[in-house]
Amino acid sequence: MRGDALVPYRFSYVAQCISVGRSRGVIAFVDRDDRPTGKRLVGRKAAVFKELVCRFVLASLRLERWVAGLYAWPGRRRLSLPKAPVQELPG
Repeated sequence: MRGDALVPYRFSYVAQCISVGRSRGVIAFVDRDDRPTGKRLVGRKAAVFKELVCRFVLASLRLERWVAGLYAWPGRRRLSLPKAPVQELPG
């Protein structure tokens, strides 16, 4: 929008989650290509982990509603927010 050069965007997951109700779950950690690493978290700890991830997403979306560009993916720069135009007062 500002005419800047585009920066390649890379995205990868850290884990894949499966819930089994509110008290049990399975989390399989994955590499950059979304392949399982063999590390996993199961049971109540996995359910709590998944709940925290979901709450973080909701909180981030609420913050973005109030201040667009506030959230930055880990390891990425935040968007530089445009400055509001200066308006001269009559008189």
